[in-house]
Amino acid sequence: MSVTTAEAPACKFQDSLPLELQQDIIRMLDPVGLISLSQSSRYFRRVIDPQRKHFAERLLVIESRPEYKGPDIVSIDFFLRGCFADWILEDWDAHRWACTSCLKLLPHSRFNNHSILSLATRKPYEEWNPTLVTSSWAPSLHGTDWSKAARLKKIKDNKIDKSCWRQVAHYERHFSGHARLKRRCMECQYKDRGWDLHRSRRIRYESCLDRWFPQLAEVLVSKRPPFPPRIIRPCRFNKTDEEWTMYVKRCPQCEKWQELRSFRFAGNRVNYPWSRAEDECRKTQDGTWVKVTGPILCNHCFEREYGRESLAQALMNQFKGLLEDQTKEMALRLHLPPNSFSRYRMQRSVHGEELKQLLEEIPQCSLDDEPADTLAPEDVAVLRDFHGKFKGVWGNIEEETEQHRRAGTPIGETYDPHAGGLLLLRLMVWQNHFHEFEAHWHWLKACAAEIEQNPDLLVVWALQRDPESLKL
Repeated sequence: MSVTTAEAPACKFQDSLPLELQQDIIRMLDPVGLISLSQSSRYFRRVIDPQRKHFAERLLVIESRPEYKGPDIVSIDFFLRGCFADWILEDWDAHRWACTSCLKLLPHSRFNNHSILSLATRKPYEEWNPTLVTSSWAPSLHGTDWSKAARLKKIKDNKIDKSCWRQVAHYERHFSGHARLKRRCMECQYKDRGWDLHRSRRIRYESCLDRWFPQLAEVLVSKRPPFPPRIIRPCRFNKTDEEWTMYVKRCPQCEKWQELRSFRFAGNRVNYPWSRAEDECRKTQDGTWVKVTGPILCNHCFEREYGRESLAQALMNQFKGLLEDQTKEMALRLHLPPNSFSRYRMQRSVHGEELKQLLEEIPQCSLDDEPADTLAPEDVAVLRDFHGKFKGVWGNIEEETEQHRRAGTPIGETYDPHAGGLLLLRLMVWQNHFHEFEAHWHWLKACAAEIEQNPDLLVVWALQRDPESLKL
């Protein structure tokens, strides 16, 4: 006769340990483990009773993992007035940031600059413990003090020398992300304070036309020149792009956050204050045009509210202003920069008289003139011929200067004070890239004629693009 022995029931964790000891063990869990334990059974759900801040701490741990981490952000000075980061948006789009108000992991486009770049709310560095080691859960429901003063005291207790705080990198690595629990997305800030416009990332574009109408050339029949236009500014000299600050606005009708270009704002310079299109009108049933009043709508809502023809007219007004500014800038580049040659070299060179006579054949154009209004294709042809002659004569002067330098009797080493520096560099850009400026001037003229003939191309561009994208 076989004797069957029944197995003893498994001892439960909550029955084997006192509640006080269980609470001490739970306090040592990390935020992810705390929430996981609270969701394992009703007993632990009742004992832990996680609050909103505990769920927020879990999201802050998850956002610091490698799959969501994103690029490191470094301040460029001690007072944290500026930040440096890798602004390749293709890499940024794959990462997520936690909003501690709506408790969601959202892309970077849902946050303003302060929420992502600020020292207090940015993601911490990996080598300085990017996650919260233990949660702030306590039986009394009083969390840990995460204030700046508490962090300073903690560093002092760890016997870290305060003199090293003067180093920006060391200071940042200790205090980055210490107030991430206060980070909120733009939608939560709008619900709380009604802010419907936020500053966003900085992105490089080739011109103001690309900033406000990106990828419009793909819709047009006129093909864009394969080389980008040169930018001649003291801060971005002889470059092909410049940084623009993006702005994100909330549409009052569809309640979507979109880049400022979706609302028919326009600025023709880098970070220039934007202005609403003054001639934004809608066409009534009797065929008359009436000025639009009230809150500004995005392109999609404006088209549904006032019709396709009204949207085409509004975009046309914005596009013409930007195109005129860009054409004017290209026309300035086609003219010889004023006072950009050395008078000293001209006087000493045997080709100086030849160059002097050549300069009398064409009027000088100062930076204050606006030749775009009167410049015609035949004028561009004249400038092209002048450029070829000038380049030949100037090449002879440069060759003569090089020969004198090798012989030990240099010529033109001392430049005229009004002709050196940036102006002389402008002359070099004008000589080497004149054909690029000419090609872009002709392309802009062709774009103006094409859009004037068919304004609906702007509507096609506006309705087909992704309105929430910062780059496209």
